[in-house]
Amino acid sequence: YDGEFGYELISVLPFAYWLYKNNKLSKTIGATDTKLFYYFSPNHEERFTKRDFVKPLKFPINNIHVHYLNTMMWTPPPLKDTYQNDEFVFEKPILILCNKYNSEWGFPPITFLDKPCLERIFNMLSDKYQIIYCRPENKEVVDDCSTVYSLEEHDWIREKFEDVLLIQDLHKKYQHYSFNELQLKVFANADHFISIQGGYSILASYFKGTNLIYGAQTKHRTADEIKYNAYKRWYHKFSGSKILYSPTYEDIFEKIDRYF
Repeated sequence: YDGEFGYELISVLPFAYWLYKNNKLSKTIGATDTKLFYYFSPNHEERFTKRDFVKPLKFPINNIHVHYLNTMMWTPPPLKDTYQNDEFVFEKPILILCNKYNSEWGFPPITFLDKPCLERIFNMLSDKYQIIYCRPENKEVVDDCSTVYSLEEHDWIREKFEDVLLIQDLHKKYQHYSFNELQLKVFANADHFISIQGGYSILASYFKGTNLIYGAQTKHRTADEIKYNAYKRWYHKFSGSKILYSPTYEDIFEKIDRYF
C-alpha cells in the first residue's frame, strides 16, 4: 500500500495483522520505514518512497469516513505490547505531544497547535510529565500528500523549554534506530498523548492510555472524523485507549486539567 498514512493505519495494517493471525499472510509491501509496523509479516518489502492519495479499494475497509467501522477482518497489531521497553524511561512519566503544520484539503494549515497554545500546554504539564514533542519535517518521514510548512517552533522550544524533548533530538542521539522505530519505542512507553486530527491521532490511539485529539472546525473544512463522530464511536478500538476530543484550544486546556 502506498497511500496516506492514516488510511494505512485504519484499513491496511489491521487487515494484514488479521491475515497473519489467521495464517493467511505471505507478504506485505509498503513505504520506506514501515517494516516496524509490519513486524509480524514473514516478508515485508519497503518499496515506496512517496505516498499518493489513493483509497485502499482492494481492502475490506475502503472508506474510513464512517459512523461505525467494519471490524470483521480487522485486528490492530499490539504495538504497545510489542515495543514497550526499558530504554526510554525517564524520572517523570512520558507524555507525547504530536503536532502538524501542513496543507490540508488544498488549504493552508487548518488544524495545528500554535506557539501560544504549545507554551500554555508546556507550562501546564512539564512539571508532571516528560514531554516528547513530535512534529516531523520532510526529512524524517515519507512525503504524505501534503506540503509541510515551517512553524518555527523547534528552536523556540529548545531555547525556552529545556525540559521538553524533541523527537528529532532523540533521533540524533539514537541514530541506530530508524525514525519510526524510535517513535514506536517512545510511544509504547507512554500512557498520555495529545495529538492532532490526522495520522498522528490514529497512531497515538494504538498505544492504550489516554489520547486527547484536537480537530478544528472551520468554515474552510471540518474533518470527516469529526462529522461522523469517529473519535467517540470507534477510535478506542485500536487498543482500548481512552479517546477525548477537543474542538478548540480552550477545550484542550480544560480537558488537560480534568484528565491529565
